[in-house]
Amino acid sequence: MFLGQICLFAALKPLSVCAHLFEGNYDLVPAAEPINLRINLTDPAYAKLQKKGGFVVVEEVVIAKSNDGNFIAATVVCSHMQQKKITYSKDQNAWLCKGHGATYTLQGKGTNEHGKNGLRVYKVVQEGDFLQISNFN
Repeated sequence: MFLGQICLFAALKPLSVCAHLFEGNYDLVPAAEPINLRINLTDPAYAKLQKKGGFVVVEEVVIAKSNDGNFIAATVVCSHMQQKKITYSKDQNAWLCKGHGATYTLQGKGTNEHGKNGLRVYKVVQEGDFLQISNFN
């Protein structure tokens, strides 16, 4: 029955996700859904992005202003246990999962055992007072 569940899963999900089932990677990161966010930095809802180390969560995307002043973005979903607990750590200048302590570089590379599967990061382009966040192509 388990094999039938895998086949059903494979039929419903993109092949890139299913391929991981046969590579021994059991902490699956779901296939990337298209992300296309545009936020206005002058909106008070994003005031935390005015200073280095500040971050906000918008539609399951963590958007931060890193210690070097660049805007960065990543999924809020940790690849370790799929908990929505990713934040930006100013102290570590890295992505951090508050659930089990997974850590990731700003580019999404895992830096400890819990982060070994990496983290999906997004492209951020600043256009004046606006940030455009999207998938890398």
